[in-house]
Amino acid sequence: IPVAPGGGGIVVGGTSNAIDDSNVTGGIINGSAGSITAGEWGIAVVYETKFTGGLVNNAGGKITAGSAAGAPDSGIYVYDVSTFGGGVTNAGSITALSGAGIDVESAGVLTGNIVNSGSIFSLNEGVEVTNAATAGYTGSIGNTGGKIVSTDGEGVYVSSVAISGKFTGNIGNTGTISAYYEGIYVDSAGYDGFTGTIGNGGKITSTDYSGIGVYYVADSAGAVFSGNIQNNGSITALGSTDGYGVIAEYVADDGSFHGNITNAGTISSYDEGIYVGSAGYSGFSGNIGNTG
Repeated sequence: IPVAPGGGGIVVGGTSNAIDDSNVTGGIINGSAGSITAGEWGIAVVYETKFTGGLVNNAGGKITAGSAAGAPDSGIYVYDVSTFGGGVTNAGSITALSGAGIDVESAGVLTGNIVNSGSIFSLNEGVEVTNAATAGYTGSIGNTGGKIVSTDGEGVYVSSVAISGKFTGNIGNTGTISAYYEGIYVDSAGYDGFTGTIGNGGKITSTDYSGIGVYYVADSAGAVFSGNIQNNGSITALGSTDGYGVIAEYVADDGSFHGNITNAGTISSYDEGIYVGSAGYSGFSGNIGNTG
């Protein structure tokens, strides 16, 4: 689908769309031979009440979105959808010239995994989920064996997810991430509790910040973080201001931490390899260590 510079590839929603504010149960798929070149978003669902079929860019599918001098338009974009289900998957290639590869924002109820197993080249975040799943989230977010290159953003960015509930699942990388900022950034996720792993089992290179940054997770009074923050792969963190291999701050800082913060791989960093601050205020049971 070649599209004029001001248009999107496949867009569902918007105030002028015929199915605006409807309940959409089907999904959107860019097939293995599909190619989308768009001046705005490649695939987008915006301003919908309910969309439950998921968004997929299949292996072999290609999406090129945005323009180098344009607004921050993403390859796959979800915005202001009351209930979004079915997940978002990229197994093909996404080039986002002015935005994120995958961007899920303001989805009040969110179900399904948000993952990249293909390739993403983006100006901003590779995979971004923010202001979503207010009452709780179960699933995985990350890069699963794929490749992400973010020239001015994070590889995987998760912020304000389950801010009034619990997060159950994993946030991680098992592929390759090259990012200007953190390879994996998690902030304000699972306010009432977090169960799962935040980690790297692949390769992360951060040009100017840390490899993995985890902040304000399981932050409510009495909340429990149950799981691990870990590196089992390789991290290179070159940032001269915040160049930690793994940094965890304010994690269960008014509750309990049950799990491990560890490195079993390799870390090369400007600052500390592993830094932990204000974690497990009411109790910390587990290990902080290096076996790599």
